[in-house]
Amino acid sequence: MKRRQFVKASLASGAGIIGIGAGTFLLIEESSKESLTVDFALKKLDELSNENLLNLGEWNPYQIFTHCAQSIEFSMSQFPEHKSTFFKNTVGKLAFQFFHLKER
Repeated sequence: MKRRQFVKASLASGAGIIGIGAGTFLLIEESSKESLTVDFALKKLDELSNENLLNLGEWNPYQIFTHCAQSIEFSMSQFPEHKSTFFKNTVGKLAFQFFHLKER
């Protein structure tokens, strides 16, 4: 793909994503928008800490909430870093095997 075509396609897809996001936000009912704040989330977590939560999967609630928190934190800190092909094929494979064995 030529650079000019790539730039045009990137701009068009970026504009489409922004448009979809803005449209979705506008479609959310006004009363629901108040739940999109950090204060609301903290209050909801505080309420959940007083309840007996039931987990239906392999993870307990602590693991689920930790995973969510890490996902948000890492997305804000630009994690994961892109690694070179050499790294992925050498050290990366070893690390993946180590973590995979540790899960069991």
